[in-house]
Amino acid sequence: MTRAIDWRMRPPFGDWKESYLYTQGSITKKAVKPRAVTEWNVDYLLEDMDEAGIVAAMTPQRLGQNPEYLVQLQNLYPNKFYGFIHCDPFEMEKALNDIDQYVIHGPLYGVVMEPGQFFLKEPMAADDERLYPIYEKCQQNDITLNLTFGGLFCAKLEYYNPVYLDRVALLFPNLRIVCGHGGWPYTTEIMHVAYQREKVFLSPDVYMLPTQPGYMDYVVAANYTLKNKILFGTAYPAYNPQEAVAMYQSLPLTEEALDHVLYQNAAKILGIEQ
Repeated sequence: MTRAIDWRMRPPFGDWKESYLYTQGSITKKAVKPRAVTEWNVDYLLEDMDEAGIVAAMTPQRLGQNPEYLVQLQNLYPNKFYGFIHCDPFEMEKALNDIDQYVIHGPLYGVVMEPGQFFLKEPMAADDERLYPIYEKCQQNDITLNLTFGGLFCAKLEYYNPVYLDRVALLFPNLRIVCGHGGWPYTTEIMHVAYQREKVFLSPDVYMLPTQPGYMDYVVAANYTLKNKILFGTAYPAYNPQEAVAMYQSLPLTEEALDHVLYQNAAKILGIEQ
């Protein structure tokens, strides 16, 4: 029986409707869209998740979204969605206060930052000192940081150079970092960082699918050196749950590695019963 946790799901709820993902992203180009998207209904998404064996999902915010929607989503669907708030380094006081309100003293589970993305006021490398107060806050309070580090939409490709992430991991050795998009396209180099730095994890999501160049690097790592460090993700609505799970299952992963990638590694980070 398939059992999975999705590390990158943006459900049809709240202000995601106005986000780039739903207005201009890959979902808009699909000839046939999931019923959950066309009817803007989370219940239909839950049906798709159940069919795929996805028991829960991490839901990351993006710049400008309202964290109250994450709270509402969690309240409506307990133990199904685990919200991570977005922190803007150019509104540092608000970012630190939001971490206090919504994570340390609130119901949400982690923090998202996307420092290299083009839509930030001033894109920057992950080791930029302006980010340090958020890193320190998360480290001190054992908060997981989901750092978009890889994939598309970077202002400069160099911002995804794993050297920057390695510096952060050395400066903040107890900061648990999950790299959204898994450092792609620097696949070999990001494996080196995750292998050496205890608290660095990779969630390649769509970049571990067999449609992407470099995907076998993640497969080899998951089978051997990074069995406990790689997490499954659909990047929903980019891929629907059934499609993404089936594609991961088609990979040449050992049975043990597949279980860790699909479920065990994310469950451990989120504190879900294993």
